[in-house]
Amino acid sequence: MELDQRAVQHENVLLRELVTVYQQLTGLTLQDADVSTVARLLAERTAATVAIVSRGHDILAAAAPDADDDVAGHVRAYVASTRLGAVLNSTAQTRR
Repeated sequence: MELDQRAVQHENVLLRELVTVYQQLTGLTLQDADVSTVARLLAERTAATVAIVSRGHDILAAAAPDADDDVAGHVRAYVASTRLGAVLNSTAQTRR
């Protein structure tokens, strides 16, 4: 029973976090924020590097938590130097 209660509490915390992020994204939309601002918010809230890509898989914006340097440049270099680039190119061709 204790495990079930902890699972429910954890799920509630995650749902509250989701609602908070939703509210922040709504606020950014109302402020007509640019895509870089959205990427920074998502990077901070998820504690992960975030990249926003176009349909053609061009990197529109990228951000990492607590990073002030050219994250988009690092993401572009990473994509170009790994299999991820090949996967993105294949995805762009097949539109999946």
